[in-house]
Amino acid sequence: ASIFLAVMLALVSFFIIREAIDCIISHNYLHTPNFLVIIIAIISILANELLYQVTYKVGKEINSKLLISNAWHNRVDAFSSLVVLIGVIAAKFSYPMIDSIAAIIVALFIMKVAVKMIWVNAKELLDAGLQQKILHKIIEDIKTTQGIKSIHHLRTRFLADKIVLDVHIQVDSYISVSEGHFLADQVSKKLIENNYNLNIIEVLVHVDAENDANCSLSSNLPTRQNIKNDLAKYCINNSTYDNILNIQLHYLAGLVNLELFFSIEILNDISKQELLDQYKCIEKLQYVRKVTIYFIAK
Repeated sequence: ASIFLAVMLALVSFFIIREAIDCIISHNYLHTPNFLVIIIAIISILANELLYQVTYKVGKEINSKLLISNAWHNRVDAFSSLVVLIGVIAAKFSYPMIDSIAAIIVALFIMKVAVKMIWVNAKELLDAGLQQKILHKIIEDIKTTQGIKSIHHLRTRFLADKIVLDVHIQVDSYISVSEGHFLADQVSKKLIENNYNLNIIEVLVHVDAENDANCSLSSNLPTRQNIKNDLAKYCINNSTYDNILNIQLHYLAGLVNLELFFSIEILNDISKQELLDQYKCIEKLQYVRKVTIYFIAK
């Protein structure tokens, strides 16, 4: 709707310019109007300017580009009435050409406003993002957030008068899921609070344990259940297999780091080296980088 109004304004300005040029070339000026036209023109200027101020203010408050476009339409009407007023006064003093010259000047102003409105609204339809200057500021603010190692895949887009952002952040590879989620919340909160004179309504943060900007190296690795099945296949006969309390998996650089957790009391029955030797066979799997044993004190 905003683009439609802008296009109509551009067409109006084009026809005003064409008509004014025709009048100058042909010297076919209008007859001198009466005093009533001056009064009507003044009333029109004041009324349309008042409508502009009110509509523009409300449009800004509720972030409505349609209302802002309507406000500019009112201001254009006010300038159009100003052209009439100038032309009438000039005609009264026997300078009818001033009417056409003033019409061309104001029509060019209308054209400029219309082109600007079309450009701003077209960027939304084309899903355009933010300017590089603002993007650099956003990137710097994310990087300075404690716990963030790097960022990639920053995307911004307009949603009507609002801004939606999504970004990938890289954190330490061995922090917990909850800490990674906490860091994502910190980034989202920081960007929304800073706002950058924008109406940012949503920030979607994807947490990465490694830099997967170009490709995901771990996407083809087996799932937890498949790894547990392999662990059972190779280690089910181990005397300590049933004593595994927890299994931690770290998918990094296309391989899996496997962490096995036991109660520290198991060392009463088997040495640390013997326990590790029982599970070294897992490292023969092509997707396993290493196996690490941890002990939990009860």
